[in-house]
Amino acid sequence: MKILGSSAILLLFCFGLRAQTKIFREVGEDISTQMRAITQDNALVGCLAFTRLEKASEDSFNYRITIMDENLNDIGTVNFRQANLVLQTVSFEANVLCIGYIQTSLTGMQKIRSHNGLQKAEDAASYSHILLQFINLDGKVINTYYKDAHMEVRLAQVSHRAPVVIGAELKYGMQIKNIPKHGFAFFYGDDMMQKLLVFDDKGELRHEIESPMLAERYYLLASGEDIYLMLKQNERVPEGAFTLFDYSARDLRPKSNFDLRDGYDNWLKVLSSDIDPASGDAYIAGCIINPKRENQFLTIPHKDGNVKINVFPAKEGHMMVAEYNKKEKFTRFSIEAL
Repeated sequence: MKILGSSAILLLFCFGLRAQTKIFREVGEDISTQMRAITQDNALVGCLAFTRLEKASEDSFNYRITIMDENLNDIGTVNFRQANLVLQTVSFEANVLCIGYIQTSLTGMQKIRSHNGLQKAEDAASYSHILLQFINLDGKVINTYYKDAHMEVRLAQVSHRAPVVIGAELKYGMQIKNIPKHGFAFFYGDDMMQKLLVFDDKGELRHEIESPMLAERYYLLASGEDIYLMLKQNERVPEGAFTLFDYSARDLRPKSNFDLRDGYDNWLKVLSSDIDPASGDAYIAGCIINPKRENQFLTIPHKDGNVKINVFPAKEGHMMVAEYNKKEKFTRFSIEAL
């Protein structure tokens, strides 16, 4: 998993070096590019560059998708025209790319100077859409999927100036995972609904269900036979309270669900979850939370203003202390008795 992450970072860094000669031209022409690593079965298989070109009309832009392999060799390009899009995520299966966007009328940065200004931005965000594109390696868009969704306005505060709208976003985001030999699993959530969908490798919607419950966060995993939706749901246990729901990858039939606890009913703190590329099975790694301190997650001010101490639950009668020194840029971990 660490190797994959490092490879993705290196790939994007190399592309950045390759593309830096275009930066000044893009800024001058109001052209922007978003990058995403393309993964399949937990392996890096390429890179995607999504470029917004010149404005085509009052409410649409010209776009270009550049698909590259893991060595940054161009495989192909796709040109199309669409309303304002923001790239979110991408996955790959059976020589088909599944690309997820937010389509919104919010373009550029807009200063908010009054409540009416904020209301207008929120109204514009509420009429946004989810767009999925299915593209084969010949550069042909073989299918698309639209879905109305209620977006939230994303604000940025710069010093003491008026806040700035920098875009729209889904409250619970969107995730796409490839299902080996089947297609794609897709999860999205706004403040009104949270849904799990399955598409085949031709981009046809096969099955759709609502999330079994409302949660703080959602995590999607997909193997050849199963789709897993992990929910983080209880604020009383800041680092625990995960529940796993297992569905059939073929028809989203519920198989099982259970809380992530040990035999003594203690919560698991999830540190990592992914698909093992060797076996194709899902795994979850973590540590058991001290039940006496499960509802505590503290940030304690230190007498030295440059040090922040985070206290986490640890083994019985002890606590794990992480001291971060801003000057020296390091974190020291230790276990101390209570």
